[in-house]
Amino acid sequence: MTDINIQIEQRISEGLRGDLTDVGFTIQDKPYHPLIRGGLNCSVDANYVVSCVGQANLATLANGAYRIIVYTNEKPGKEALACDYFEYDKNSNQLNLDISPSSSGECILSQLEADTGLSESEITRRVKHILNADETSNDEIDLETTLHDLFVYFNGKTREDWDKSWNYLVSAIKNNTPLPKKHKSTIDGAGRGF
Repeated sequence: MTDINIQIEQRISEGLRGDLTDVGFTIQDKPYHPLIRGGLNCSVDANYVVSCVGQANLATLANGAYRIIVYTNEKPGKEALACDYFEYDKNSNQLNLDISPSSSGECILSQLEADTGLSESEITRRVKHILNADETSNDEIDLETTLHDLFVYFNGKTREDWDKSWNYLVSAIKNNTPLPKKHKSTIDGAGRGF
């Protein structure tokens, strides 16, 4: 068994409420392809940092890169708390992750590429257009963190089901429609990070 220790940064978990005793995770080698499912015991401290511990039999995995999605098991809909990539090494009996908006953004980017069929450069171009920032150079935009912030923005519209938030984000990327300019500076709300 491999010990799993996960810290989810405050910026992802701020505003999180409720009971975190029934938290699940899935490990995937690519989007929509779960290899391992399991449970975690999580707690939230006074600064909204989430700490999760658990164990899983990762022996079936080959050495390589995987992603882990941490989610609630509550209904309606499982709500993603966070996502990250990690390198698995069969010689290690511990998996320690610090999940940040940037690392969750990497998962969002990978999922967007799968769901839209668009390349990273095209997603970057569309994100800049959606944010009314077409004149911004690619060096000036942190795509992963910006995708996380966009997801949080759309999550603010639903609050109940991250799947609906995801559909808003995919639709926005596919349709390439800019946000109303009055909302340009509001993409910083509390919400979950996948």
